[in-house]
Amino acid sequence: MDETETIREQVESSLPLWKCHKVVRAAPIRGIYPAEGKGSKSAPEGWMVYLDGGPAPDGFPPIYVEPEVFARGLPMPGDYFVVYDDGYQSWSPKKTFEEGYSQGQVQEA
Repeated sequence: MDETETIREQVESSLPLWKCHKVVRAAPIRGIYPAEGKGSKSAPEGWMVYLDGGPAPDGFPPIYVEPEVFARGLPMPGDYFVVYDDGYQSWSPKKTFEEGYSQGQVQEA
């Protein structure tokens, strides 16, 4: 291990702990494809996202997602598409999301 990694580990292990108390809307991603007619396959200008679940009988329709939502990397099927109260869109790896959130009724403030 080099000195840079050692310093990084020391900083990460000494950061303050935080507990999440956010309420979000989210669903597992079934598939993600470059949006047709927007950019190229190697440099798409947006994505069409297909989500699992949704209201019967047809479930969720595919949704267009701006390219910056997946700027840090593309999710895999099973990862979660997440929408926060302020409309911010993101995604979370399946394991991380399921360890941090549980589905259930939320009382409105």
